[in-house]
Amino acid sequence: MKLTLVLLLFSFITFADNKLISFGDVQIGADRINLILDDFKVNIESKSNIPIKATFAPDSVQWIRHHSNLLIPRARLQIDVGSTSSTIVAKYIDEIIIPEKTKKGSSFDLYVNLFNPGKVEIKRGVETLGLVGITVDDIGAKIKSRNQKTKLIDYSCSRYRLEFKGLEHEYMSIGCKLDKIETDGKDTPRLVVTWSTTSYTLLDGSPPPYKVILHGTDPATIIVKDRNNKNKKILISAKLPDRLHRLKTAIGFGPYMFEPRDGDKSRNQRVAPALMFYGRYDLIKTTSLRFFNATVASGSVFNNAGVYFAYELADAFDGRLELVPLLGAQILSFDYDDENSAYHKAIYPQGAELVWNNAFNIENYTVVYGMFLSTSSQQEYQNLWVRWGKGYFWELNYINWEQDGFKAKMWGLSIGLPLFQAF
Repeated sequence: MKLTLVLLLFSFITFADNKLISFGDVQIGADRINLILDDFKVNIESKSNIPIKATFAPDSVQWIRHHSNLLIPRARLQIDVGSTSSTIVAKYIDEIIIPEKTKKGSSFDLYVNLFNPGKVEIKRGVETLGLVGITVDDIGAKIKSRNQKTKLIDYSCSRYRLEFKGLEHEYMSIGCKLDKIETDGKDTPRLVVTWSTTSYTLLDGSPPPYKVILHGTDPATIIVKDRNNKNKKILISAKLPDRLHRLKTAIGFGPYMFEPRDGDKSRNQRVAPALMFYGRYDLIKTTSLRFFNATVASGSVFNNAGVYFAYELADAFDGRLELVPLLGAQILSFDYDDENSAYHKAIYPQGAELVWNNAFNIENYTVVYGMFLSTSSQQEYQNLWVRWGKGYFWELNYINWEQDGFKAKMWGLSIGLPLFQAF
């Protein structure tokens, strides 16, 4: 029954919105800037007497996460061609689209990349009937007059204090991906910054997206041009640490309410000091070893230590929500008083964490709900926690254990502080 709660939690994430769920790298992203579709104009270049009409579907803008971790805006383009010929198709980038037939002709419905739209070619057999493209003339002046936020710097860049100077009045999307490079037995960072914009290309006309690779604090510069061949210089920089550590630890402490029992002997609930130790050793990007030790003492002593293998099983809402199973074991120790020997027991509760990254739209702020539940009918054990913060964090924790006539129940609020990093 208790393990069913974990499965239900996973089911909720998986089926809540299957359009946002991803077990891979491609997913619909969050809209963090107000992109106005009216700024993008549909242009039709007719090459025949066959009428062609094209418009954007209202409210159809979506941000799609590219495999390079870049959010790219797309919108749905509806194209109507005044011919019912069975040889009519549309060619867009590397796709060939067959239209839906209507009473008035042929109808296409396709998504186009607003930052690199290219042109949709309408063909009848080998004949080109027309080209449908997107123009963004004077978009910078419109944005400037509205005093509008236009740079979408993804949450993946937030830890690295990324600065992007130039193109202040253009729609832009910027994403980051951190690579680890092993040098002399140490992991050093390599930040791949991918960016795309509406109106600017490289001097040779190469379209976006573009990549910049940064190490340390040295900037990168590039000159780009707009559609009128006016040049602009862009400067990109970030603050990266000298090395990356696999092992991270933290210490926590705070007041807990503690209620111990040994057979028919018990103590009333009382305030007790609690000391916590947390550790995480990263194996690869999505898996790690987690370990902890929790001690609560006031007359009686309760100690709970565990080691768990953690892996990111699924994510939702553009990676903002993650499900992390925890598989491992614990050593539990309980000493009611000096009259009896301490009780030690290996236990095997299993659990999971539900992680909300960048919670409340605060960069690097995390809210975690986690739980361990007993897998044995001979033992009662619940360990529930809610943790929130960035850097230092707060944790609200409840533990209830009962076995072989012993019982300990405690709950409280603690503060966690980073301790040391290594390896």
